[in-house]
Amino acid sequence: MIVFQLAEAGATFVETVIGEMIIAQILNNEKINWKYSFIAATAIMFVVWSFNQLELFSFATSIVAAVSFAVSAYVIYRRDIGKALVISADYIILIYVVDFLTISILGVIFHEPQMAVRLTASYSLIRVLFLSLSKGILMVLFLFFNKYFLPQIHLVTKKMQAAISTGIILVYCLVEYTFANTNMAVVFTWMMLLALVILGAYSVWQYSFLTQEKSKMEMVEAGNRQICENYEQLIRTSRENQIFFHDLKNHYVIIRNYLKHNEYEKAKCYMEELDGQYPDDIVHNWTGIRTLDILIQCKKKNAEARNIKVEVIADQIQWRLEEHEAITLIGNALDNAIESCRKIEHGSRWIRVAIRNIREMIFIKVENSCHETPIISNDRFFTSKKEKNLHGFGLTSMKFLVEKYDGAMSIESRDKVFTLIISFSNDR
Repeated sequence: MIVFQLAEAGATFVETVIGEMIIAQILNNEKINWKYSFIAATAIMFVVWSFNQLELFSFATSIVAAVSFAVSAYVIYRRDIGKALVISADYIILIYVVDFLTISILGVIFHEPQMAVRLTASYSLIRVLFLSLSKGILMVLFLFFNKYFLPQIHLVTKKMQAAISTGIILVYCLVEYTFANTNMAVVFTWMMLLALVILGAYSVWQYSFLTQEKSKMEMVEAGNRQICENYEQLIRTSRENQIFFHDLKNHYVIIRNYLKHNEYEKAKCYMEELDGQYPDDIVHNWTGIRTLDILIQCKKKNAEARNIKVEVIADQIQWRLEEHEAITLIGNALDNAIESCRKIEHGSRWIRVAIRNIREMIFIKVENSCHETPIISNDRFFTSKKEKNLHGFGLTSMKFLVEKYDGAMSIESRDKVFTLIISFSNDR
């Protein structure tokens, strides 16, 4: 008896572990928390196993299992419990399909029309065979799904709820029929239902893939708009400086003439008229790359206008990045820092930018104060802006550029300080 109970407990544990992995893969886009997933799987295993001692394949056991999976996903990964429940229900349906497909196959092989009744009535060697075969099929399906579908699925649509309701009704009817009679027609029906489950997973994957492609296109469009805005700002600043330097010699002649004739009051009035008509400061030569220096100065003035203290330390650099790529990289980093600072009180707003040339490497470090640790998933900030689909892609765009030039990028948030570090080889 103990051997049979251990076999059933082991089979239940395999089910719960696979369930935890499937839900974690779909809902969680970061690293899977193996420790807590195994703890949750063990707890769910004991609950389900206890219910199974009273009755196998009971409706109550299915509900408890689905809810337990959803709650564990919420506790471990803090994801939407509604979505977790939908995926859990899908997984329970898959278990039923695999179990009763196995029962039907064994019923045909052993010429037992009521194999389901025989397996649920008492412990036996054929029940151990059933557990081994069904969980083996379940593991094969999991490996198949995990390789081709699960890592790419990042959403669950509301349409799946209707599909689950239909699936539950269909599975319930087939379960009742399988208990009454097992034959080749039943085997074929369960195999067709399993094919529908696989086709459904493929359809969800396709929908997810198309949605991600659409998001990437929106990201590219948003990035292009941002580049255009940055260039327009650079052009305006550059023109203002050109006008300033072009007119400076004329103003110098007039002021010198006033001073030469001791017309100090006129010189003073003339200088007051000029005040505010031209840029207050000349572009600082931080990096030696003019467009990049203009961008940093524009972002610095933009930040300071919002009561954000900005400190810039930079060396003269040379790198392989194209002009527009440098604008995108540094512009996104500073935009993210400014947006983060705007969410906190005025006295605590600050940004520090360091661009250093150390030996054969270029290091870019952007630090800023932040209200709370930003949510980052798939290298994307979860922005608080209303148009969420059009924002939060700055980090992804930056990562593409860093990887293009074999650089490295790291992010860290600690003690209300967000730190971004990028490094490149300056070999040209």
